Amino acid sequence: MRRIHLCAGAVLALTVLPASPLRGQSAEDEVVQVVQDLFDAMRARDRTALEAVFTDGARLSRGVTGADGTFAVRDTPMDQFIDGIVSAETEALLDERIYNPEVRIDGNLATVWVEYDFYLGEEFSHCGVDAFQLAHDGTAWRIFQIADTRQREGCPSR
Repeated sequence: MRRIHLCAGAVLALTVLPASPLRGQSAEDEVVQVVQDLFDAMRARDRTALEAVFTDGARLSRGVTGADGTFAVRDTPMDQFIDGIVSAETEALLDERIYNPEVRIDGNLATVWVEYDFYLGEEFSHCGVDAFQLAHDGTAWRIFQIADTRQREGCPSR
């Protein structure tokens, strides 16, 4: 009987305690925070903050569907991506909003799959999915690969 009370107490404690440890965020929260830090740095056009979320040699791959419906993957060097963000000619805010992150972690490797909507200022530009690969370097999680899709039509209304 005592064992049943202990098990019931443990179940009750797990249902009322916060999901993340009291000392800090869960690993899943930390990984999603790095992704959010990327988008915050994009909005601020902050080169230092952008560079801080990436490993050396990080890659950006974009899934592009041509006018004829064919799909191709195009790689962009991360320095070129960062230069483009920092020096964007538009005065409009570069605002990528993310939804429904799915996180998988095994040791020092993490993947985040997340839907997004991209706005230039208040004007909707496109939507898609971002797939991030992150590694923990002993100090922090950092992005080493991003792949994304883009579309202007068929986007969910949020």
